[in-house]
Amino acid sequence: MRITSSGRFVFRAQWVLPVLLTLFLLFGRGLVGSPLGWMAIIGIWIGFPLLIAMYVPPLLTLADREVRAAGATRRAYSIASRVLWVALVITALAVVDGGDSGEVGSALTMWTGEALSSEASMTLMIIGGLVSLTALAVTFVLAILGIVRSRSAHPTPNPTTRAAG
Repeated sequence: MRITSSGRFVFRAQWVLPVLLTLFLLFGRGLVGSPLGWMAIIGIWIGFPLLIAMYVPPLLTLADREVRAAGATRRAYSIASRVLWVALVITALAVVDGGDSGEVGSALTMWTGEALSSEASMTLMIIGGLVSLTALAVTFVLAILGIVRSRSAHPTPNPTTRAAG
């Protein structure tokens, strides 16, 4: 778990991408050809908790002294964050939306001209969602492990103990 220079990108992006990815998941997919229906409305209820959850690991990384001093994240955390972000984009592109008249497909079904069925897109959306949740959980764990590692590497002096001598 060492700090890398590629972690500089993640250290900065982790503050901007949660908002951008949540907005893309809810509404931005309409810009790339996905029909927007009821999932955009239902997504608002899912999007806000997702946004909050995506900001917890970055806040935890601020408690990691080494990461904060370097302005870059640890390698494992950077990898987990990137997996989370890519999985969210794939999930957004695969969201099968619908309206009052029924299922209207996803961006992927629109791009492929129905060569990729709505069922296949739904499967991809579920897999992307599960990968996203797993990556989010991993970022939580890695952020906490980074704090523990940082604190054990630089122990805080105990003011109740006297110096011998």
